Amino acid sequence: MTSFREIAKDRLGAQAPTSARRVLFGSASRPRQLSMRSRLREIDASPRSALAPVNNPIHPRLATVPAIHTDLENSSVADLPAPTIGASRVDEHTFGVLGNCLNFMWQTQDRIFCYQADLENRTLGLRISFNLSVLDQNLQVRDSVEVGRFRTLGFLAGDLPMNFGYYVLDNRERSIVGSEDATVEFYRWDDAASSIVLEQRWSLADQLTDLLAERSLDTEIADQPIAQILPDHGPGYWVLALGDEETAAFVGWVSDEGRLLDVLVLEGERVENGAALDVTGYYLVTDYRIIKLGVNLSRTKLQTVWSEPYERATHVKSGTLSEFGSGSTPTLLGERDDLVAFTDNADDRVNVVVHDRQTGRKHLQQPIFESQRSANENTLVGYRDSIVAQNWYGAPPIQDDMNGLEAGLVRLDVSSDRRSVTQVWYNTNFASTATVRLATSTGLLYGTVQTGVGVLGREKYSMDFIDFRTGRRVHRVPLGSGAGSRISMLPAYIVPGGRLVQPTRNGFRVVSQ
Repeated sequence: MTSFREIAKDRLGAQAPTSARRVLFGSASRPRQLSMRSRLREIDASPRSALAPVNNPIHPRLATVPAIHTDLENSSVADLPAPTIGASRVDEHTFGVLGNCLNFMWQTQDRIFCYQADLENRTLGLRISFNLSVLDQNLQVRDSVEVGRFRTLGFLAGDLPMNFGYYVLDNRERSIVGSEDATVEFYRWDDAASSIVLEQRWSLADQLTDLLAERSLDTEIADQPIAQILPDHGPGYWVLALGDEETAAFVGWVSDEGRLLDVLVLEGERVENGAALDVTGYYLVTDYRIIKLGVNLSRTKLQTVWSEPYERATHVKSGTLSEFGSGSTPTLLGERDDLVAFTDNADDRVNVVVHDRQTGRKHLQQPIFESQRSANENTLVGYRDSIVAQNWYGAPPIQDDMNGLEAGLVRLDVSSDRRSVTQVWYNTNFASTATVRLATSTGLLYGTVQTGVGVLGREKYSMDFIDFRTGRRVHRVPLGSGAGSRISMLPAYIVPGGRLVQPTRNGFRVVSQ
């Protein structure tokens, strides 16, 4: 079988080096170079009124806030109350030396699900457990259950358990978790027992092995963890395994009863980010291409709707995790719900790439940030026809502070005819490794930055509030100092009660009015 890696070499030449290792995620009018003259100074300004709600389509089988990027469009936009100028209260929740929390998901404000690192539950300090925790309205832990273990040294060295960032919460308030050996588990809250219970488990390994053998494919592909499980808008589930240097990634199609119906092996490709999903299909960025998948009318077979390559790096850029391929999860956006966007990994300056969701036609490819100092590992913020991207060049390892990270936050607006893009603003002061969030209720973007060095050389961190319309910082809330306040690349979350939760190395900080 001819792999897409080989096809990409034919189509892209040097843009598809054989040394490629990591991931992820063109017509096309000629790219227009953006002028970088409109740089913003660090000045305060009063924010304007709230934005119109984004009103992303509601997924009928998912919770109110089901995923790391707010929804399965990966918009990072919430139509929820959030703090505004004057917010100054910060509450600290700590869980030990290494108590990172991520993925705050919820169906009702009474229970918030998240994943929490736990260094106390360890064997000779060489293992770190990840727990599924349920929090109450006051963000106090009601119960936790271990759902995964990793090597502590590997975690600190950047061998990240990325799958925990892409698990989701369904409309029955079940957290869907992928375990080792191609296993899927459904955890829910039991009111009677006041605890988390395992409701259901699917073992897909034997089914995968049989199906791969039947198609004369490498059966070792089945021996890898499931990284993401998404319920479709109709019956069925999308199952994703990321692959690695030696093993291909795959997408599986599973019935609601846990029966594997089909599998697509992505020969010679890896994935390191999650997928996006709408009612028409499943969008995935590998380390060579962006691809849209669908299912046939009988809902038993996967189909490739369209597939397009993109520009890859020929050398590893400073600080990047994805190395040669895209670092962004695909984002679905558009006033007409017609666009999918991501960043490629072009050598000089990464491009924001925008495709038509239905046809795959590349509308735009727009370079961003400075020459030879441009990278991205964050999901794009997508609000109507607007895109916000941030720079990742020079990012330090996860265990370090954010010194050396190249600043850059830019807003682009796609024209209504989809033929051009306008740079609305370019903020050269904001630098963060965590994806920013947008609240339509305030018209503000939120992101945590490192603001200098405090007492005894301890670095300081603050939450910046940035006007979506102007790109200017309008408010700053100090979050703390020292290694325990490092954000470890984790984004903030908007949770019930108009609060912002910023995960930190030792727990999380809560910003409220």
